[in-house]
Amino acid sequence: KAAAESGQVLCLLLAQRRPRALALLYFASGLLVGLVVVFKLMLAPLAMGLWLVAFVYLLKSQAAPFHSLALRAVLPAALGVALMLGSVALHFVLEGHLGEFLWTLFIYPPQALDYAPAASLSRLVTAGAFFLSDFAPWALFAVAAAAFWVLRSRDLLGALLLTWIVIGVGLLLVQRFSWWHHHTLVFLFPAGLLSVLGIDRMTVWLSERASMRPSLRAGLAALLALTATAGLGNPLIAKAQPLLSSTVMLGKGLWFYQSLVTVSEHYGRLRYGAQFLQSADALPGPIYVFGHAMTYEFSGRPPAHPTVGSSWQFFLPVQIERTPQCR
Repeated sequence: KAAAESGQVLCLLLAQRRPRALALLYFASGLLVGLVVVFKLMLAPLAMGLWLVAFVYLLKSQAAPFHSLALRAVLPAALGVALMLGSVALHFVLEGHLGEFLWTLFIYPPQALDYAPAASLSRLVTAGAFFLSDFAPWALFAVAAAAFWVLRSRDLLGALLLTWIVIGVGLLLVQRFSWWHHHTLVFLFPAGLLSVLGIDRMTVWLSERASMRPSLRAGLAALLALTATAGLGNPLIAKAQPLLSSTVMLGKGLWFYQSLVTVSEHYGRLRYGAQFLQSADALPGPIYVFGHAMTYEFSGRPPAHPTVGSSWQFFLPVQIERTPQCR
C-alpha cells in the first residue's frame, strides 16, 4: 500500500514537470490508487486529498482552462481507478463471489463500528509511541522541512507530504475500534521523506551562513550527521537481531524454530498448545479456533468454517449466530 501511494506521489510530481505526459501519468496514478483501495478502502480519502492538492498546483502552473486540465488529469485518473477496481470486481464475478466482495467493502465496515468494542485510549498512545520510538531522531528534520515549506518554498512535494500526514492522522483517529501499531506506518513514507528534505534544507542553510564561526558551523553539521546516523541504529538492530536468530534456529530444523522462540513470541506457545490434536487418541476432523489463526497450521487441521475465529470480537451478531452451524 505504501509503495503504491508513494508511486502516486511520484506520478503527480512528474505530471507537473512533463505536461505532454500529463494524461498518462494521471492514468498511472489512478491505477496505483485503485491498487491501494483494493487492499484497504479506508485509504481512499488519502488518495483524493493528494489528487486535490496536485490539481490545485496544476491549475496554478499550467496556462490552460479548467475543463482542459480536467479532461487531461481527472478523467485519466478516474479511468485508471475504474480499470483496476473493475478488473478485481470481474474476477469476483467470474468466481461467483461478487456479493461477498461488495459486502466486505461496503456493508460490513459501518455495521462493525456499531458492534465492535472501541479501543482504549492507551492503545492509541502506545501506537504513537511505537512509531515515535524509531522516528524520534528524525523528527527534528521533518519539523524543519515543514517549517521551511510554510515560510519559504510552498512546493508541491512538501504540500503532498504534509497533506498525507494530516489526512493520515484523521484516518488513524477514525479507526477507533482498532488503533493497532501498524496503522501508524501510514506516516512512514511522508515523515521519512520530509526528514530527508529537512536535512537538505538545514545543510543548505548552514552552507549559506558565511558569517557563522567555522567551529560552530562544523559542530552543527556534525550534529546533523550524528542524529541522522543514530536514527538508523535502533531499527537496524531491531531487524537484524531476529533475522540472525532465525538463521541460527532454522539450522536446527523447522520444528526447533517454531517451538523455541524466534521472530514471534507466539510460536512456541501456539505450537505447544496444539500438540494434543496430533496425538493418536485425538478426535479427527476440522477445528474452530477462537484465537490466533496460526493454531490451524501447527495443528495440521483445516478450519471448520470459512470465517476463522482470530478476531471474533469484531464479528457481527449474525456471524456469531451462524458459527455453531459450521460442519
